[in-house]
Amino acid sequence: MYIVSSTFIANVGKMMSTKTHERTKTPQFTIRMPEHVRALIDHAAALEGRSTSDFVLTSAVEKARETIESHQRIVLSQCDSMIFLEAMLTPPEPTDELRAAVTDYLAFTVRKSDERRNE
Repeated sequence: MYIVSSTFIANVGKMMSTKTHERTKTPQFTIRMPEHVRALIDHAAALEGRSTSDFVLTSAVEKARETIESHQRIVLSQCDSMIFLEAMLTPPEPTDELRAAVTDYLAFTVRKSDERRNE
């Protein structure tokens, strides 16, 4: 079992440099994995001519961005798209409850704005 530290390899050069340079602390991420997984990652990083640390960090950031984007995006079927479009083009009349909610919201935001101004 290997332990991969995302900052170890990146910081080897810093550790070998003279002590006159101030070292900045960066967050560290450690992960345990089976040897065959480590070998797979090492092989992929070598094929791209990158360090394992750089390969793992870049891959993790890319996957994190994809995951966040996929959770922020709404995908609708063609039928759902038509229903949504129809609702946007011909919205229903507001109900009494909606009017009351808007009135409450406006009163709240005006009150908060006044409080901030008076601080």
